[in-house]
Amino acid sequence: MNLYILTHRPGVTLESPYDVAYQFIIQATSEESARKLAQEKGGDECFEDKPFWVDSSKTDCQILEIGSEEKVICCDFLAG
Repeated sequence: MNLYILTHRPGVTLESPYDVAYQFIIQATSEESARKLAQEKGGDECFEDKPFWVDSSKTDCQILEIGSEEKVICCDFLAG
């Protein structure tokens, strides 16, 4: 398993800066799995099943480290 960091791509704007996740660090078996976990755990950026974290035109996903089980490590969230 690897650690993935998922962030918003530069220039991507959201309807509101509140109640949204700004980045995740996720341990997963693949980039696809990491993106799906972020999508499931996201905030209003994913409201009504909007594809945000699974959309590579809106978000970046990079490998950080190897791990042993799939889970969300960190979520940077600004509550409003």
